[in-house]
Amino acid sequence: GDTMDKEKLEELEGLKEDIKNKYEENFKLNNNVILIMLDEDEDAESTVEFVTIINLIINLGEKYNYNCISISEFSTTITENLTLLKFTRARTV
Repeated sequence: GDTMDKEKLEELEGLKEDIKNKYEENFKLNNNVILIMLDEDEDAESTVEFVTIINLIINLGEKYNYNCISISEFSTTITENLTLLKFTRARTV
């Protein structure tokens, strides 16, 4: 019941904090295009958590006026699953 939800919420807050610490500097660079590469294995135990991580990064970008324009997955010889998020600066109205 409630304890489970509280735990989940605390976990999410912790995750949010991690994302902020890890990726906020990227958005502070003020470039027109920002690429963020995620190594799925390293960052998430589960697909659900990985989707959450991607959403948190997108939300963080939006705070700095960036839109996520593409999410692509690819493999290299070194790592099997890389996810690349591409952001561009949002047009100011």
